[in-house]
Amino acid sequence: MASAAADQDQKGSVRLKCSVLTRSLGDSVMMNFSPFASSLELLENAKARIDDLDRALDEFSRSEPYSNHIEVHAPSGYQCAKIRQNKPIPQAAKFAARDAFHDLRGALDHAGYACTCRSNKPDRKGGFPFSKTKAHFSAAATNTGRDLPTEIRELMKSYRGYGDEDGDKLLYALNEVRNINDHRFLAPFGVVSGSSQSSVKIQITPEKMAALQNDGGRKVLLNPQFNPLPIMDPQTNEMLLAIWDERLHDTPQFEVNLHVGLGEIGVLWRHHPLVVLRTLVPKVATILSEVETEARRIGLF
Repeated sequence: MASAAADQDQKGSVRLKCSVLTRSLGDSVMMNFSPFASSLELLENAKARIDDLDRALDEFSRSEPYSNHIEVHAPSGYQCAKIRQNKPIPQAAKFAARDAFHDLRGALDHAGYACTCRSNKPDRKGGFPFSKTKAHFSAAATNTGRDLPTEIRELMKSYRGYGDEDGDKLLYALNEVRNINDHRFLAPFGVVSGSSQSSVKIQITPEKMAALQNDGGRKVLLNPQFNPLPIMDPQTNEMLLAIWDERLHDTPQFEVNLHVGLGEIGVLWRHHPLVVLRTLVPKVATILSEVETEARRIGLF
């Protein structure tokens, strides 16, 4: 703990008088320090950013950012139902999600770097191992963690941070997040449920069918077509829900549930970012705890 006082001399300059206060027990200074302090700080910051994301998404949903529309489907000429996004997902939400993912990944890398403390190399390599495939995982782990003690490197490999076969896909996604375009980091997704066939306006006979086929050149769409998992088009900011032939059917009845999900992030696509992040936090915390325990067992610290 430090205190400072300032005095001003006749020329107007400022002299600082500083004193450093320490808490001591006998002749020793009591210090609390963990070699994994940096990792734990990143983990705590990730938790805080997840809370920020929760608030930002809640404010976004309360702002009524979407509207319903029934209109002509331009490519086909049939009627269609759409959701239109009138407000962008706030940057605060995108930044919070990105920061949380990056901090969780960083916490793992910082833990590895801490375990390279016995290496005398100026550019120590202790990165947490990730690989797109299991076939290349062992080589990737050796390359990124070549300055790690063998026991630590093997422990880190046991978490299976690869993206295929029996790998931990959720853990591996922390590596994929680094390469995602911020513009598509978060995106609106929908789930159409309760869809049903709408009432038929006319009795279909061969004569009626022939007449309809000749009506403006449009083919007859016998049944409404629903899009069960619609995605917001980033170019038009519209989400197509259903198409139907208004000559045969009334507007169909259905429900759509909207949520902001993760964009182009491999296995995390469409998943709710809060669910994913709150699953990753205890996973990363467990890895940090087990790596530190092993590091102490082999006498690194």
